[in-house]
Amino acid sequence: MARIDKSLLEAATDAGATRWGVVWNVVLPLSKTGIALGALFVVTLTMGDFWTGNIIVCLGDTNNDSQLSLERVYVLDWELAKPGLAGLDVGQFCAEMHLLRRFSPLCDESVTTTLNAFFEAYRNEFEVGVEIVKDAAVHVGAHLVAWTPRVPWGGKERTRDVVNEGVEYLVEGYTGTREWLGGSIVGPLL
Repeated sequence: MARIDKSLLEAATDAGATRWGVVWNVVLPLSKTGIALGALFVVTLTMGDFWTGNIIVCLGDTNNDSQLSLERVYVLDWELAKPGLAGLDVGQFCAEMHLLRRFSPLCDESVTTTLNAFFEAYRNEFEVGVEIVKDAAVHVGAHLVAWTPRVPWGGKERTRDVVNEGVEYLVEGYTGTREWLGGSIVGPLL
């Protein structure tokens, strides 16, 4: 809107347009490209972030008696299903898995298995450089710092520990050595 010629706004007002008339008939038509690009940018970055359909189930017929049984559950992270910024997508996924591990110890084995399978598949599919691993580590830190206090998963002590861990990931991910990265949650990508 800052780039719209003020004389156009004044001309519309002089011609009798109300404030809303100026917005509707002058500002919006001249801003439509910027609005469309802004909307596309926002949708691209947040697609799937608030989508509840991250669980897909496979149902089967048991004994042909019209009763369905649950055969398999698939949990999808839609951010990883579309092209994006690799370090951010991987970092978010790893941070969410790590939060499960830190606040639900019973999930430790399944989280470790899932992360190991993910890292192996990701390395086989994509070339992963140190910069992507650093970006992922920084995003793990940002996620742990920003989200841990918002989710009432544990007491104050554990929450504080995980936030401090997030701060370490922010700092070390940015300035960290290959050795530090190798020992981090995203280290298996190296």
